[in-house]
Amino acid sequence: MSKGVSKRANKSQPPVIDEMQSVGEYARTDVPRLVGLCMRLTAAVPPENLEPYAAAIGKDTTAADTLQQVARSLAISEDSNVRSFLTQILKYCSPDDEMLVGILQWLTTDNDERVSDDAYITLGHLYGTSNLVAELANSALESRFSHLRVAGIRILANTETNSKVVATMLALLRDKNWRVREIAARALGKSANKRAITPLLKLLKDDDDDVRQSAIEALGQLGALQASKQLFSILRNEDDSARSIAAQALGLIGKKRQAVDELIRLLKDDDWIVRQSAADALGRLNAVNAIDSILQALRDKDYDVRQSAAKALGRLGDRRAVEPLFRALKDEYELVRESAARSLVQLSGEEQASRVLLHALKDKSWLIRLSASQALGESGDARAVTQLLRVLRYKDSNARQKAAHALGTVGDRRALKPLIKALQDKDVRVRESAVQRLMLCHVSGKLLVLLMCCFGWQRRIRTPKKGKE
Repeated sequence: MSKGVSKRANKSQPPVIDEMQSVGEYARTDVPRLVGLCMRLTAAVPPENLEPYAAAIGKDTTAADTLQQVARSLAISEDSNVRSFLTQILKYCSPDDEMLVGILQWLTTDNDERVSDDAYITLGHLYGTSNLVAELANSALESRFSHLRVAGIRILANTETNSKVVATMLALLRDKNWRVREIAARALGKSANKRAITPLLKLLKDDDDDVRQSAIEALGQLGALQASKQLFSILRNEDDSARSIAAQALGLIGKKRQAVDELIRLLKDDDWIVRQSAADALGRLNAVNAIDSILQALRDKDYDVRQSAAKALGRLGDRRAVEPLFRALKDEYELVRESAARSLVQLSGEEQASRVLLHALKDKSWLIRLSASQALGESGDARAVTQLLRVLRYKDSNARQKAAHALGTVGDRRALKPLIKALQDKDVRVRESAVQRLMLCHVSGKLLVLLMCCFGWQRRIRTPKKGKE
């Protein structure tokens, strides 16, 4: 048991945390107890705080057969948090244990995307020290089946980048599968290797939108100023899509003075996608001298352009935008109104921001009312509670989940009973938010676990992932 974890245990933590102090006494032999501990930890500790406990369990469970039995039990749990916790524990397993690596490989196909991502991250973590994982990734990359190549590159994308990995990623930019090209572009953006700039520029003309977007982000991360000349050339291209992509790229990497002039010109382009991209890019460049043009874009005939202009004005921080943004709160499209409200909060002082949000609480769109309630909740304003309690009864599960999350932040005692009731919600994300928020409301760990057991919170709804073939 590591000292760092034992220091975390104190009177304010759920009782299960204290049990961690004795994990070393039975971790090598008592599989059922260790499995139970893992499940209780995932119930009592927010997912983002589980890493030190995963490290303690993974390091203390030195007997291979014990960890294998624990992993088999946790891998088939209906609780996605438990399966995700297992991927963290396995970071500390013997990197060439065929059974444990096999379990990780199986978890990469999990129906819950978070578990799948965590499994790939752990395999990437093990790649540099495990011949088994390296062989697994390399074999997958050479497969004629695209889904296996995607699996291989996802492992590789989570490894520590070196010249060999970069060379492999550069080659995969030409793969026939869009997903492989997309992941390779993202990984190269994190590599800080300037060799990737020219191949990434070629991806700006890729047939797939996601691949082009990944290339843009990667060029931005690499600070590819030398690409500006080619991007300016693309801006004069007759292809609307190409000009839109180039505008976005300039927003991330362009030489400011020349880029701003070009982007202002594009705000009057015939194609709405180009105008939208230009407005967004000017906001990213913090182009204060373009504010008059962006204010004009706030009255564009296309609502996507108006939304991007509203967002850009919030980024610029110029108070000349306050009155036009107030008028935009009456726009016929809810996404424009929402962006205008968010930007006004960025531009306003605390009192004026509260006035904007209280105005937004009366909007006809539930999305805007919910966003305003969340913002007020995050500021601790109790005036948000009534609206959030109402949202907690909506049919839309996304709205209920966000409302449960915001209610716990306000810290109002009126939220306690509705959050307890939310433990019965049919959507797992709502239940998980309720659990985490109840912990913030100082509900004792023992009572919280009892409530979750009573309401059958552990039953998870698993849905298939969506995506392109």
